Amino acid sequence: MEEYEVFDEYLQKSKIIRAFCEDRERMLFESIRIDTSSDGKIIYLKAVGKEIDEAGEFIEEMKKKRKSSFI
Repeated sequence: MEEYEVFDEYLQKSKIIRAFCEDRERMLFESIRIDTSSDGKIIYLKAVGKEIDEAGEFIEEMKKKRKSSFI
């Protein structure tokens, strides 16, 4: 039974990560629709993009760690 609890714990965390990514994607699409200047949209996009970049960098770091542990 313990394996199901561990599985569920990580599944819930995975859903949080997925929701984060989906939310940032939604924010990117919304930025195109907001009624503001191009400069305002670029500022908004860069703010959202910074979070996406940071998440992507962390994911790449985790991939490298995983690969190095298998070697």
